Amino acid sequence: MVFTVLATATLAVCQEPPATTLDQSTPEEAARLTPKWLSDGDPRHQAWAAHWILRYDQAQQLPALLGIVDRYTAHYGAAGFDSWLDHDSALLAVLDTLIQMQAEVPVEQAAELYSKVHVQALVLLALWPEDRREALLKILDHTPSDMDWLAAADLLAPNAPDGFAARLLDGLGIHAILQVTDPGVGMGMGGGCAGDASGGLGNARLDWPPVGEYHLSMQESPESTIFAGGENPVYVTRTVNRNYTPGSAKPDRAGLCTTRDQLRRDLIAQLLGVKKDDFELQLYPQSTIGWNGDTEFLQAAAAFVEQQQLLLQNVSGRLHAFGLLTAAEADVCRPQLSVEVVDLRSEKTPLPELILSDPTIAVSYK
Repeated sequence: MVFTVLATATLAVCQEPPATTLDQSTPEEAARLTPKWLSDGDPRHQAWAAHWILRYDQAQQLPALLGIVDRYTAHYGAAGFDSWLDHDSALLAVLDTLIQMQAEVPVEQAAELYSKVHVQALVLLALWPEDRREALLKILDHTPSDMDWLAAADLLAPNAPDGFAARLLDGLGIHAILQVTDPGVGMGMGGGCAGDASGGLGNARLDWPPVGEYHLSMQESPESTIFAGGENPVYVTRTVNRNYTPGSAKPDRAGLCTTRDQLRRDLIAQLLGVKKDDFELQLYPQSTIGWNGDTEFLQAAAAFVEQQQLLLQNVSGRLHAFGLLTAAEADVCRPQLSVEVVDLRSEKTPLPELILSDPTIAVSYK
């Protein structure tokens, strides 16, 4: 009889509340379970504890959440997306609470988290600007996501670190287009692009708490808030669901309507204090030459290319004058200029070979 009573009492203490009632836990029940579930090592328990800390403002438990992040980066942070464990899902809940309560996560840990939860890592770096430059520059140098690249660049641009302008120039490509037409015929070329894409939703984990999922975009919406300003501002949206899928944490590799070259060009304009729509440097400068013989074609083509070279030199010189580019960087970090000659004449007689003073400029014919 005594054994039965003790067993029943032990079961009552150890039994976990049904998942259907955890969402309805009172502040008192949550406060009782939170410290136990933070420390028992169960990822789902940790997620529920993080949820209650945010829901009931248990700020005194934030150090325990930071401890979970510390242990995660020490033991799980190196794993790639080929592996997605319950500990990774718990991390989403922990980081959501830390972000919403604006807790300071050390920059080194936030940077290490980028390989696993890219948007949350960027948001953490945005919350605490001290000593984040090196981490953001590393993202700038290595991320496959144009959206993340822009987010990191927008955070760096207002107080640009050494080497930032050089990175923008060095990766820039200028593709000049020379259209050769019959005399008196003018031509124009246009184009378009598709918008950015985001991943789909996974299967909901109904026995886990709701969690904030973060998405970056260049498109403002009623649900979004500004993440980083600039000529191409970035917005962040938090959507609450129970998906806990690795796909929601992966960098978006679909790209943006605006290419990375265009983003570089607009950021250079921003550093020079020029609105992107007023910046004279163009990625695809065009010139139309009415055919009137070899000599006039070669002279007009050479003048057009020289104009683009002078524009690039002028931009580099202004960055140097602003203290954003060293002389050594200006010598090494030069945008790649190429020229495409498009023959639109009705009679396709051979065009003369365009030989430029700079042999590094690639010339192609179409």
